[in-house]
Amino acid sequence: MKKLILINFLIVMLYSCGITTKDETYISSAKSSSGKIVKLYYVEVGATANDVIQVRKINKDNDEELLNSYEHNFVKEFKFISADSLFLVLADTTSFGLSKKLDTIILSIK
Repeated sequence: MKKLILINFLIVMLYSCGITTKDETYISSAKSSSGKIVKLYYVEVGATANDVIQVRKINKDNDEELLNSYEHNFVKEFKFISADSLFLVLADTTSFGLSKKLDTIILSIK
């Protein structure tokens, strides 16, 4: 009986600790010359995964569709370079500012 109470207590504690909390922060949006709209979000997932930058496309029903996630926490540059190509420069921050490593990404938006 004591083991069952202890197990139940541990389960309740794990679920209430916020391990799976998700906090989304809208960063910016861009519209291509063909009318495609994408939005960027910074997503803090909590203790179970790394924080990410998400790229989402607005579909015909005005819903957001996740295109890709990148394990970074800072967007240095973000723009359409053609009607169907999105240019991103992503970085990570440290306590001293931006890290020296920048990732340049060209994402096809279909």
